[in-house]
Amino acid sequence: MDGETGNVRVTYERRLDRALCQQIADILRDCDDDFVPPLSARHSTHQTCFQGDEPDASGPTAYLAELCRQPFVLATLDDRVVGFLSLIPHPNLGHIGLDGDVLYVSTVCVTGPTRGKGIGTSLYAYVEDVLRPGAVAIRTWSTNDAQLALLHGRGYRLVRTVRDDRGRDVDTLYFTKKLKA
Repeated sequence: MDGETGNVRVTYERRLDRALCQQIADILRDCDDDFVPPLSARHSTHQTCFQGDEPDASGPTAYLAELCRQPFVLATLDDRVVGFLSLIPHPNLGHIGLDGDVLYVSTVCVTGPTRGKGIGTSLYAYVEDVLRPGAVAIRTWSTNDAQLALLHGRGYRLVRTVRDDRGRDVDTLYFTKKLKA
């Protein structure tokens, strides 16, 4: 399954090969500090406690090890990954009132030079229009303005806020979008 948007090709990969995982690793190192907290301070793509861990000097290695075992929607340009969205199928999301045919978006990242060109939108559109789960869920943080604008623009609904979860005045926000009745 794949699609194209301009010169960017969007594809679904159930499992990443070594070369693709290396490209994801490079992107994670480049955007590590764009996340709150940095990915290098996280041990899992689905952890729920974001305070107290210091960044690993070697980068987001623990995070990457788990991430590369997940399915991906990839955006490529000239055979290079320029953005990705990783998925956890059928997660345990009872705390936000979802179960069943749900895809949880664990990580979204678009490389610096290609940001603001609709790649994130293309990744979400692929999940919603091609993969077509019953619902999509994602969490982000309250100061992630670009992601918040994308989610609101695509019709995602805020369903839970965890105050100061990622530091003083930085909340964790959970969003969902139901695609099937």
